[in-house]
Amino acid sequence: MLIVDDETFVVDWIVSLLDMQQDLNLNLFPCYGAKEARAILHTRRIDILLSDIRMPDGNGLDIAVEARRAWSHCKVLMLTAYAEFEYARRAVSVSVDGYILKTEDDEHILHEVHRVIRELNKLLDARQQETDFQQELDRYKLLYRRQTLLHCLHGDYGMPEQLARCAETLGLSPILPIYLVVGQLHSVVEEDMTKLRLLHVQAAVQDVTGDDVENMVADIHENTVVFLMQRWAGSARDFPALLEEVLEMVVQSCCSAQDFDISFAMSPAIASQSGIPVMYAAARAILKKANESEESFIYKLAPVAQLPQRNAQRLADYRLCMEKEDDARLLLLLHQAEVRTRSAGLDDTGFLNDYYAAALTLMEYAAQKPGAGFPSVERIYQVNAHE
Repeated sequence: MLIVDDETFVVDWIVSLLDMQQDLNLNLFPCYGAKEARAILHTRRIDILLSDIRMPDGNGLDIAVEARRAWSHCKVLMLTAYAEFEYARRAVSVSVDGYILKTEDDEHILHEVHRVIRELNKLLDARQQETDFQQELDRYKLLYRRQTLLHCLHGDYGMPEQLARCAETLGLSPILPIYLVVGQLHSVVEEDMTKLRLLHVQAAVQDVTGDDVENMVADIHENTVVFLMQRWAGSARDFPALLEEVLEMVVQSCCSAQDFDISFAMSPAIASQSGIPVMYAAARAILKKANESEESFIYKLAPVAQLPQRNAQRLADYRLCMEKEDDARLLLLLHQAEVRTRSAGLDDTGFLNDYYAAALTLMEYAAQKPGAGFPSVERIYQVNAHE
């Protein structure tokens, strides 16, 4: 509470009066002029202003205006020896909360102070409830967004309307290609330290790529950090090359400055949301090696949409199984494809790229024909099937 009057005895009298009230818990700031009051207004939170109107170095009504400007909730009581109509009229014009004559007794002053305190508490309680509600709403939105991202990564959305709703929730453009980046820590430490390290990585990537990214979604779970990015349409830079450069810088920074190792798997441009789960599964499979590796690495996943011609008949067979909802034959065909691919002498990476290419094609096909009886992603391909 700020108490302002150019008459010293008036300020001291009111301060003494309020100090004696055991039911009041007020921090009192006595001021003996308008200039001193203005200085305090900008250095202390003021909830209640009790001010004289006419003072040699300023006007209490002007101080009231400044107080409301600095603290919008501030309650204003004007204290004056003048009862002229003009002062009362101007007090009303600046929406003061009370108008007290110096001839009033102590009881009236205390009544007015208690009254504005009750009004102030109601106002502050309402604002706190509004703040609590908004924080809870923000928390719910964040949780919903995070769950949507996890569903997207695990291929839980197949219908076109689901994919559209997912893109809207995550803030992704339906017409821009998507880049997936997955980072995984090499060693697992206590949960708080793991989260702190991943938050450092998330902030570093977001900060450096900021000007070249149109949309970005990031999330941390377990010992991984995941990014979905869309390049800014106006950027002339080679985005995959820029992304690789950023990740190399982050890897070096984590190793040298933060003393921990992290590896990344990054995708090429993904044209359709239905390709995200395939790339994510491929990234997680590759990053399993991070726990076995002493050195950090950045792995660039191959585009899975470029299929060898020899796979054309296989895909036709897969689609026929889907149309007939013959899951057993579909899994048999996938197993045969694995055997044939393995006999071709491909390494794990080559096998995975062919395998995920087939899965991506099937998912895109299923998204176009929701009635095809598409099984879950886990039943279409097994991440560890090549081991």
